[in-house]
Amino acid sequence: MKTVITLMKTPLRYILLLALVWSISACTGPKDPTQNNNKGYSGKMSDYENFDSVAYPERTASTSTPVTLVHDVPDTLLRKDTQPPIITPPPDPQPPIGNNPTGTTRAGFRVQIYASGTRDGADSKRREVVQWWATNKTGAPTVMGRGDLPIYVPQQQGLYKVRIGNYLTRQEADQAAAFLRRKFPDTFIVPDTIIQ
Repeated sequence: MKTVITLMKTPLRYILLLALVWSISACTGPKDPTQNNNKGYSGKMSDYENFDSVAYPERTASTSTPVTLVHDVPDTLLRKDTQPPIITPPPDPQPPIGNNPTGTTRAGFRVQIYASGTRDGADSKRREVVQWWATNKTGAPTVMGRGDLPIYVPQQQGLYKVRIGNYLTRQEADQAAAFLRRKFPDTFIVPDTIIQ
């Protein structure tokens, strides 16, 4: 029985090999299309082309009619010689807890302790900070003051961020961050526009 199956497999292999060789050779042809391919091809495409261009009248573009483009892109962005405008975020709609003696703003630092996708989550953390500050402000560094702690909740990139303080230097922000990390371990320093 084994010999019959082996004999049947052998001719099948030869047939498959022959079919493969035949299909490969059928796909190849003369590299020069002007050569006669035993199919009556004379080498001139115009003899066989049947496209009638009369059915499609020639049209030229009208230069007398101006074209108006309507878009939402500001003209300043379309000019190559200008830089894109710097977009400043809107001011925090919720004033900070604490005093705002002069109301002038400048570049500085704040300490971020929390970020939430919802305003409720950020407000909850803000209330937690206020309660914690009431019992722990006596041990705080002097850069944080002894009065109410300025707490901000700006919305940026879809997140409500709980940020604390108005620090002019990175060293002041480092002192405040070290103190806040005792209660809020994910604390870090961010550059921000501060109120003096």
